[in-house]
Amino acid sequence: MTFRLTTLLWLFALAGSAMAAFDAWGLAAAGVVCLFWRCLPVFLRWRSRRRIVFAALAVLLLFVLLLPAVQVSRCTTRCYSCINNAKLIALALHLHDQEHGALPPATTRDANGTPLHSWRAAILPFLEYGNLHDAIDFSQPWDGPSNTAPTSPWVDLFECPGCWRTNPGAGCCPFAVTGPQTIWRTGEPRSIADVPDGAHATILLIEVAPIRHWAEPRDLTFNEAVTLLTSPIQTSKNGGHFQDDGYFYHARRFRHVVMADGSCHQMSTPLSRELAIALLTADGGEAVDLDELRERASPRLDYGRVGGLVLFVLVALLPARYAHWTPTQVRSASGGWVEHITSLRASARAPPGSTARRPRQPRSG
Repeated sequence: MTFRLTTLLWLFALAGSAMAAFDAWGLAAAGVVCLFWRCLPVFLRWRSRRRIVFAALAVLLLFVLLLPAVQVSRCTTRCYSCINNAKLIALALHLHDQEHGALPPATTRDANGTPLHSWRAAILPFLEYGNLHDAIDFSQPWDGPSNTAPTSPWVDLFECPGCWRTNPGAGCCPFAVTGPQTIWRTGEPRSIADVPDGAHATILLIEVAPIRHWAEPRDLTFNEAVTLLTSPIQTSKNGGHFQDDGYFYHARRFRHVVMADGSCHQMSTPLSRELAIALLTADGGEAVDLDELRERASPRLDYGRVGGLVLFVLVALLPARYAHWTPTQVRSASGGWVEHITSLRASARAPPGSTARRPRQPRSG
């Protein structure tokens, strides 16, 4: 292929389209294409332009399939662990509701109104931590001297292993949303069956970070929860998940939200204030479109990268139009090796006992 001004323009177009399609891997992709077209006359002696195009497509397809950035899992094992933990906690709350007729109080307090214990400690027997529950002195604060030893073991179910965290001790934890209009209303606890808006459309727990200890009686107020759901997720501050669903998809940020019916959803924020309030209130009478929430959290195709890949393939195949190598050009580019390989193949196909001359081996040195 003669180096001309059009060749230089093609190189610039190839590099630009490769960077648009593969980002930092674009230069490597452009190099593979250039190496392919440069070495094609050495190992290929086809005159058919169709075969050349097919060979180029095969090389490009192999490169795309082997690109490390394409091989990305759609949901990591840690993400599934978080979902399973959230469902087990929701099941424990349902069992508590069935046995006691209501959810546990979000926070137990003494006569002076001092917070003592969290709802997490109340559901320990339903999470197969009955011995830990029996060892806690519920008449004393959770971090009091008598409760230091019982609450020292870490309950793994209350921490999401796949949540973004700045240090190992600051993981995500399920938070209740307290307030008179929520399912965790202050005063008399509410039963899950006593949710006029429907358990499927009412938030029970929200995954938030960080928390100092699982036994700490700390949750979200209604206004804090509304602010959290109507703001973009900042994984380094308030937790959440960052997930790359594949090379041709937009990266997602979401947090797990457990509904009162026990289902767990990946919720992408920010939400509208009206939708956030409708999800948090238990008796507001608002209608909630759960299909919209699922659509917001589903992977979204990155049309920019898809278009960049299509442009890259078209630009990479442009030299096939000018691939008119004659036998003389092939021999000149290959240094005689094509003729030598052809003669070796003819000798191998000769029948036994024939007088076909074996080709002379090229001298070394």
